[in-house]
Amino acid sequence: MTDRWLIRWQPRTEPALRLICFPYAGGGPALFRTWPQALPPQAEVCAVQLPGRGARFTEPPFTSMDELLPALADGLAPFLDRPYVTFGHSLGGIISFELVRFLRAKNLGQPELMIISGCRAAQAPRSGPRIHDLPTAEFRAELRRINGTPQEVLEDEGLLEVVEPMVRADMALGERYLHLPEPPLDVPMSVVHGSADATVTRAAAEAWHEQTTGEFVVREVPGDHFFIHDAEADLLPLVRESLRPWVLPSPR
Repeated sequence: MTDRWLIRWQPRTEPALRLICFPYAGGGPALFRTWPQALPPQAEVCAVQLPGRGARFTEPPFTSMDELLPALADGLAPFLDRPYVTFGHSLGGIISFELVRFLRAKNLGQPELMIISGCRAAQAPRSGPRIHDLPTAEFRAELRRINGTPQEVLEDEGLLEVVEPMVRADMALGERYLHLPEPPLDVPMSVVHGSADATVTRAAAEAWHEQTTGEFVVREVPGDHFFIHDAEADLLPLVRESLRPWVLPSPR
């Protein structure tokens, strides 16, 4: 079942909890397609679909957080009518964090928990080259270097031409992001990082502690920055355990 902003593969009539998932730069809802089978049935997995991809391919993608957040909040508002948890990987972690701060400023509902995955703390200095405005050849070389785009896309010239504007826009979102200090959130936070992730070290993950007054925990899984693919067998049990206070464990 699809909505303009969310895809729900197994929609629930009365879910005990919604897990709202934000993919990394260049990613889409398909990243979370298998999650409903791995998580408790009382939790409705909702994958965010930003403009410029999937069913929203013809819509211009956002390149500014200031423009994205009001539209995203309006789009998700109908789904915040019951307890929810956010999960965001890499850029998705920053988007989910800024969305929760935006909702707080508007006196709208806060999540029960934030799960931040493969993402250095918002206040930590950003490192690495800016690539969103590189010439085509150099941009594609960087995509191959960071290893976050499926190989079948990189090897298909026609497909690459189609998805490149969306990927560039997502990269611009992250590279233009400027953290503005605000009081910490009163929301528990669970942070996951990859043991071999050179961009998100243990210290960069632990620095998220500054952004919450709630319960805080950091967990490590094997893999590099894209452990969300390679270490799914390690990640999903952590997510399932994080949801336990709000849903009964799925019988297995």
